[in-house]
Amino acid sequence: IPYVLAPNHQTYVDGLIVAKGLPPSHFERFSALIGADLKTDHGFMGKVILPVSRGVEVERHGNPIRGLVRAVRAAQADNIIMVHPEGTRTYDGLVAPLQDGASFIAMRSEIPLVPVYIEGGFEVFSRYDKLPRRKNPITKKKNRINILFGEPLLPENYDDPSDLTKDLEIWLKAKEAEYLKKNEGKLRQR
Repeated sequence: IPYVLAPNHQTYVDGLIVAKGLPPSHFERFSALIGADLKTDHGFMGKVILPVSRGVEVERHGNPIRGLVRAVRAAQADNIIMVHPEGTRTYDGLVAPLQDGASFIAMRSEIPLVPVYIEGGFEVFSRYDKLPRRKNPITKKKNRINILFGEPLLPENYDDPSDLTKDLEIWLKAKEAEYLKKNEGKLRQR
């Protein structure tokens, strides 16, 4: 069954983190919409992520339409497409403003959009870390990452991608608020 996964963007390896929560048969159909600049501007890690994620490239700093059309075609060919609606990794661990790419792909492909919240990724492997941080420097406990999958948002219930994106953002922000409340005083400086 094709669908769009729309997780918050915490680490370089979010695709692997999210894919780990999928049934093995779904992983075989998994692709990620990724910035074309990953292979040129992000060193070794960027070069590795592109083939591992079966990346569908999109221009982040130019016209994204060609990449979005390729992603729609991949979805219509019964693939699962992961799209980070924030467009880039978080700078502070919080959900940034969302773009409509994930919603556009879901609506054009007429497939569900599945909200995904990654808890703890920023604490383990933020954009500022060279290596993952196994322990919380404050509590000295092992860092944990949890993946929360929401109920699918169905494109037929929306007239416009921006309306679908708004509901996705409401869900992500609610999960973020729960995570922050649960971990008050234990998180790295935001």
